[in-house]
Amino acid sequence: MKLNISFQGNSCQKFIELNDECTVCKFYEKHMATEVAADALDEERKDY
Repeated sequence: MKLNISFQGNSCQKFIELNDECTVCKFYEKHMATEVAADALDEERKDY
């Protein structure tokens, strides 16, 4: 799954590619533009 995360306040974009099935399942049944906590992705993104 490929994610393109953007913050329009300062025109910042982040591209993340996820290959782990457990990580990807946290995005199932979500709508476009739904906010998801970054710590759900992995350990290195807990501060986002």
